[in-house]
Amino acid sequence: MAGAQGEKCAPRSQKASCILAYLALSKKPIARREVLTSLLWSESDEERGRASLRQALRELRTLSHDQPKAFILTSRNTVELDEGAYQTDLTKITQALENNDIDTFHTLMSHPEPELLAGMDAIDPLFDSWLRVERERVVSGIARSALDLLESGGLSFNQQCKLADIVLSIDPFAENAVQVQMEALEARGRTSDALSLFENYRKRLREEFEIDESAELRAYAQIIRQNSDQKSLAKAAEGFAEDEELTSFANISGSYAVEKKQVTSSSPSIAIMPLRSPSDNNGSDFMSEAFANDLVSTLSRFSEWMVVNPNLRSGPLENSKLADLQKQLHRGGIEYLLECELKTRGESKLHVNVRLYDCILEKLEFSQEYMVETYERLALLNEISCKVASSVQIAVATSRLHKIRMGSNNQRAAYDFWLEGQHLLTQWNQSTESEKIVLFEKALALDPEFASAYSGLAAVLNSQWFVLPGKPPEEKTMERAFTYARRAVELDPLDSRNHVNLGWSHLLAHRFECAELYFTNAVNLNPANPNVAIAAALAYAFCGNYLQAKALCDRAFDLNPGPPEWYFAYKATIAFLNGDFDVCVEAVTQSRNVFPDIHGWSAAANYRLGRISLALDDLEHFHASLSSEWAGERSPSKKQIRDWFVSIFPIRDLQQLQVLRTSIEALSSGEEMERLQSSAP
Repeated sequence: MAGAQGEKCAPRSQKASCILAYLALSKKPIARREVLTSLLWSESDEERGRASLRQALRELRTLSHDQPKAFILTSRNTVELDEGAYQTDLTKITQALENNDIDTFHTLMSHPEPELLAGMDAIDPLFDSWLRVERERVVSGIARSALDLLESGGLSFNQQCKLADIVLSIDPFAENAVQVQMEALEARGRTSDALSLFENYRKRLREEFEIDESAELRAYAQIIRQNSDQKSLAKAAEGFAEDEELTSFANISGSYAVEKKQVTSSSPSIAIMPLRSPSDNNGSDFMSEAFANDLVSTLSRFSEWMVVNPNLRSGPLENSKLADLQKQLHRGGIEYLLECELKTRGESKLHVNVRLYDCILEKLEFSQEYMVETYERLALLNEISCKVASSVQIAVATSRLHKIRMGSNNQRAAYDFWLEGQHLLTQWNQSTESEKIVLFEKALALDPEFASAYSGLAAVLNSQWFVLPGKPPEEKTMERAFTYARRAVELDPLDSRNHVNLGWSHLLAHRFECAELYFTNAVNLNPANPNVAIAAALAYAFCGNYLQAKALCDRAFDLNPGPPEWYFAYKATIAFLNGDFDVCVEAVTQSRNVFPDIHGWSAAANYRLGRISLALDDLEHFHASLSSEWAGERSPSKKQIRDWFVSIFPIRDLQQLQVLRTSIEALSSGEEMERLQSSAP
């Protein structure tokens, strides 16, 4: 950190530096004091954390006053950076790319310590999690922008080399950067240099990552060797790969998208294949390629599978050829094939068709079609890839569960036990509580470093407060859940579900600021996962952030057009806390009694809408459902049930909590009056 005159002016306190970093990397450089306290002193008690924050801010104000223009602004509730008083090297990097200033970009990215916020690790568990997510987000964004610039053309040979070097240093799987360099060398008659570049890249992939280069890049290198023209390249890439090429592909032990996340050896793998339309000459082939790349990027955010992008290309396949391709993919260890095809319809329409095949059963799992306006295709194709990812998640889980149950326990791997436990998690059934724990423990016995299994155990323990109504929350159980969730994040900080479960642990302990930060991490890590979106929506509602809660709830339903009943239960709670009582009542109806307490929300909502008769009916249903599911020590009275309901939820907004409590209490008084009236002579 340097001052206006270039002098060193970094704070002595690491956490003061962390405050500046967090604000500078935020969309708006302002944060509430309690957010900063939770972020940097998450393991301290509240009073000690606030005192430590005051001390750090005191140091920052002193530094700020020594500058020509103060850069830190503090109030009773917030801390803010003056956007006109500072500049970061990240801003300079972004500006260099926007201005096509390759030399400046290369200089900035060639810093001896290029890692984002180097030296700021191990400050606080919550800050560490935030930092991992930010590093992934920022680095991925730079690599994507640099690769776009490299592929856009119009650069000198020297600029291409500089840009490609940086792209590959950030993302060693960006083969397009290698091919652009090879093309530039070949165009200058430097065939041997192009082949040397290819061989060095191939060697690096095999030695560092134990994977092969793509079939397409290998085909291009072969064309250069034969000194063929561009027509030979087109011929080499035509149709899906030949047997020899697929055999080579079958030896791939990883995927271009997998290296950055944790997977188990038995996770299902999905190959992406864009289809070419033989009758379409309007550039839809290019769009199919772009859409396939977007699918790879989106699907790679899910930890349930490995995404393999073997660069297969094909026109529409006959059934016999499709079956042959599935067999060869299966022999290569690929379980699913995802085809994507784009065709233009007239001058303004683009038709998108996506199909998922099970290569083991040679079965079509789903086929989806979308129609978009050509002028808005870029934005909509990204949104469609998110919806496709949601459908793939459901289809793959269903398919794998079916195959798992056909086998024996001895044949199962850690992933199989985890998947079945994950399926039971969303059934919200008391009778399977022990079974879920056993399944996740079996997964850990086979793979002690399996982050998803730790996360699953945390999810089971975190949900007992409403799956087992009437059972008092035990401090030891909450501590176990927190330990499991934290271990999951440590093992795999890029899996959004791990952040969701650690967020729930904080939320149930009423550490609202910590909870919001983890749920924000989860959404940022995988905005395409509707389960993450709906979980974060409910958490935000409990934290009192109603606008964000509603936006995420809407997105979850948009991503998953066939949502399960528990989505509606979450929606009902979110709507009530947001004051949308009509929406709450409708959502309860659609939830089909998935939770025994769900009619408590519609009872309170109907009361607020003045529908007293309907509210009393809901209250009676509420009492009956919870009585039959009660997990407490004895049969509950109606008052015990109501007291449990209005006290169990981690609602931060005391005003909304009071709305819920007074509604239920008013109805219970009305119920008593109705009972007395019906028994009068």
